[in-house]
Amino acid sequence: MRMQLQFVFSIYIKCLIKGEACPPNNVWSPQIKKAMTADDTHATDLAYIVSRFTNFHASIRSKLQTDSDIILREALLLDAELEEWDMQLPQSWRYRLKQHAEETAVMFKGVSHRYRDFWTARIYNHYRWCRILVNKLLLIQLGPFSSEDAAQRSKSLDLISRQAADICSSVSIQFHKPTLLQEAKQNGVPALSRCFLPLFPLAVAGSAIGVSDELHDWVISMLEIIGHGKGVAQALYLIPGTKPQREKWQLFGDGPSDCYLLS
Repeated sequence: MRMQLQFVFSIYIKCLIKGEACPPNNVWSPQIKKAMTADDTHATDLAYIVSRFTNFHASIRSKLQTDSDIILREALLLDAELEEWDMQLPQSWRYRLKQHAEETAVMFKGVSHRYRDFWTARIYNHYRWCRILVNKLLLIQLGPFSSEDAAQRSKSLDLISRQAADICSSVSIQFHKPTLLQEAKQNGVPALSRCFLPLFPLAVAGSAIGVSDELHDWVISMLEIIGHGKGVAQALYLIPGTKPQREKWQLFGDGPSDCYLLS
């Protein structure tokens, strides 16, 4: 059931990239949630929020939803639900931060995360990329010059930067080979498949509004390492989209008219 839920998230990612709604026959929640342990069902709660965001994003991309007030209210609601999801996680889900004296190429600023397993790490990254995109949407709707919304704009920029940094700090666990190979064997999938590597979260983090040049450059370097060093071509395909998206946000200044979360 863990792998099945991971597949559901991959469907949502594909739909987001295409600007499409979730498949209408996607009735995974009751079946998967029933079959999972009580501790793992938190992931299905997150999947429900992500599915709603995916459909909402599709309605904006297709211009079925153009009312700025409605878009802003829904984005605020989604962000509040994501925050509540994170706050109510049990202790068994919590990860540890580890500071390293020496950095490696797969370690961001000498900090790594330690999770109970790789599946939990991947679920956390689904939460992070979704929260980044929700707060991007908030920033697009607020615009850069609305002084009355300065507090929300500041909060969104801070959230984006923190979630992007957490995505980067979570990457090194994916390269802990002995444990990775063991988990891959248990789940019957290739150890370095895209199910394990956080490619989409990395691309979202590297192109996010307000992240530092250091983080953006590290993401590009990481995608190159995964692409060239690990032979995962999909990582290289993400780079041409990540760089111009980053440039677009740096020039962002005229409001939401032509801005999409993913393009």
